[in-house]
Amino acid sequence: LGPRITSLLGSWIMCLGVFLSAFATSVSSLVFFYGVIYGLGMGIAYMCPLKCGYRWMPKRKGIISGIVVTGFGLGGAAFNIVGATICNPENKTGTPYFEDDVASRVPTMLMILGGIYAVCTTLGAMVLVDPTESDIRELRLEASYGCGQREEPQDEEMQQPLKPKLHPSSPIDSSSLSSISGKPKGGMYETLMDPRAALLFAMMGLTTSSGLLVVGTYKTVGTSSGVSDQVLTLVGSLSLCFNGLGRILYGSLCDNIGFKTSLIIDFFSQFVIGLLFMMTTSMPVAFTVVVCLMVMNYGGNFSMYPTVTAEMFGTESVASNYGFVFAGFATSSILLKICLSSEYL
Repeated sequence: LGPRITSLLGSWIMCLGVFLSAFATSVSSLVFFYGVIYGLGMGIAYMCPLKCGYRWMPKRKGIISGIVVTGFGLGGAAFNIVGATICNPENKTGTPYFEDDVASRVPTMLMILGGIYAVCTTLGAMVLVDPTESDIRELRLEASYGCGQREEPQDEEMQQPLKPKLHPSSPIDSSSLSSISGKPKGGMYETLMDPRAALLFAMMGLTTSSGLLVVGTYKTVGTSSGVSDQVLTLVGSLSLCFNGLGRILYGSLCDNIGFKTSLIIDFFSQFVIGLLFMMTTSMPVAFTVVVCLMVMNYGGNFSMYPTVTAEMFGTESVASNYGFVFAGFATSSILLKICLSSEYL
């Protein structure tokens, strides 16, 4: 269908899920509309701009991943404030739940957000377009000139795929070049049979778990420590901005120093910051800094993993392949929620 039609389809399904959530009358119907329908639409549209960007800039997958998923994060920063303004204009504090006057505004918020999302995603989808043969030729010419070649490549050179530079920290043999350059190495079945796919699935779940913990509990922890809802909303918005910054930062690092080194930096940063989380709850400024730094490193995962998935298994099937890797994050999120709600933990 191409990136434009696919993203439109996914976006409209997502917006429909948000809008219909306003009419949910039970937990099960809310889970269906806001969990299943919304999640299905987002999953369909999520990889379209990434895959399109990889085709335009095959040597810069990391920074493309960072820029695209940063937009995803910054959208949350903006609409976090919009949603809070609609539901809680008087900045009342929950203990931890809010009174009926705040809760009664939630359906209105969902209908308004659903409409805004529909307009924004439709406009965004309309600018998505894959490069034509002429565009690809121009990209190859620019790549050749960028490497110091002053003469126009010969026909046989034009047939060769663009290859991104290989990182010293991530040696790749010549047999892998076809997948890195964008040629399909295999479909979903071949990827699932590759043990590296299972490893990426597990890594995605593990390296996002600490960030998930902070994102899922910072507001509850802050409320129990006496931090106002307005301050916590500001913390949430600032942290989402740092989330976007982390995605660009780690995407760029992935291009320049490789996935392995970037991931080590990300992992140990989250480990150190996680130790400081509960130590700063009585200090609003320090608490804000810790949450923002944790979310920044947490966001870096979402630019590194699609990049390495595309490099390992090719860009042609990156949407379905990264869907499997991303399921590691979803699995980690579900398991963490179960653990947090358990009366034995």
